[in-house]
Order: sequence, then C-alpha cells, then structure tokens
Amino acid sequence: YSRDRIDENTPIPILNWLNLTRFHLPPRFAHPLSSLLIKLCFLLYHFLQTTIISLSLSLVPLSLSSKKMAKMVILMVLCILPAIAMAARRPMIGKNTMVVKGSTYCDICKFGFETAESSYFIPGATVKLVCKDRKTMKETYTAEAVSDRKGNYKFVVHEDHKDEMCDVMLVKSSDKSCPKISPGREQSRVILNHYNGIASHVRHANNMGFEKEVRDVFCSELIKKYQVDEDEV
Repeated sequence: YSRDRIDENTPIPILNWLNLTRFHLPPRFAHPLSSLLIKLCFLLYHFLQTTIISLSLSLVPLSLSSKKMAKMVILMVLCILPAIAMAARRPMIGKNTMVVKGSTYCDICKFGFETAESSYFIPGATVKLVCKDRKTMKETYTAEAVSDRKGNYKFVVHEDHKDEMCDVMLVKSSDKSCPKISPGREQSRVILNHYNGIASHVRHANNMGFEKEVRDVFCSELIKKYQVDEDEV
C-alpha cells in the first residue's frame, strides 16, 4: 500500500500504519531498528484493540469506561510489560549502589604477578565479597559471584558499608590444572562507601590469582627474562 492508493476499502491496520509513519520519534529512538519495533508495537496494539472491541461488542455491549479499560490493558501487555522484563534483567543502579569489578587469573610460573606469557584469565572461578564490622570483626555482609568467560566478575552492592572492612577473596578455581590459591594474591580490599571522595560508583578490586602445583617447563626462560629470584618462586 502507498498513500496515493488509500480508499474506503483499505484495511484499518494499514491505515494505522500509514498514520503512524507520519510521527517523528524522539532522538533516543532514532535507531532504525528501535523505530521499527515501536511502530510495530503500536500497529499491533491498534489491530488487537479493533479486534477485541469488535468481538466484545458482538457479545456484550460495553460502556465507554469498559472500552478505555480494554485499551489500557492491551497497551500494558504489548508495550509496558516487555519493557519491565528487559529492565528487570539489568541490575538497578541507585543512589547508594556500588559495583565491584575484578578478574581471576592463573599464575603458571608462580611469579606472584601477571605477565602476558606466564598467566591467563580463569572463567568460572568462584569469588566471595565479605564485609566485617571494624570493631567486632563480625561479618555484616557476604555475597558470591562467578567469573565470566573472560575471567571477569561483578558484585552489585546496594548498601553503604561506611564503618566496615570489605574484601573480595578467592573461593575456588574452575581450572583443575590451576587449583591452588596464590599466596598474597588471594584477596583484595575494596572501599564500599560514599565518604572517600570517589566519584564513580564502580570499585575496582585487584586481580586475584590461582597457581599451578608445579611450574611449566618453559618458566625457566621466563624467570631469566623477568629477573625473578628462583628461591622466591
């Protein structure tokens, strides 16, 4: 259908679609796919509205208020609920919310630090965030997370832990060839309050590492390259 072919026989959904294409969407919906989805949503809304009301009128006469209610229900189902479902999949970032981010890796040569040649990130590693009261040392908050395929993990914390000490610590490696927690790289302190001058809501924890039971054979060359004391590894 085109605008020059509109007549009294043109289906109502087509008329609705042609009318809808005259609207100018806000800049945030300027992406072609977003624009198309919104237009399809309203087209489907108009179609179901016409269909349902027609069926209802043929069965039970509806009052004006009932018609308005039917329109509101249809609009909610088609447009509002999908939006709520998409929003629910994302963590809510409120005024006091902080996001703790970090990574887990395997130290192949037991260096105690990361290099491109002697370490790799571990997916599926379990880490834990623990906060303790500074005076009593009693645990006040705890949560667990699992690193993704790139070895990154994330905690979303909604409470402010002003008078507490919070640490992210390793729990378990998913890599059977690299199961041992590396001494000195097993935990990282994070500040989870808004009274420290940090503007961002993101808190970056130091990367934490596991290590192999026995160093790989090529590590001897890397020890020389990075001038690592063999007595310390």
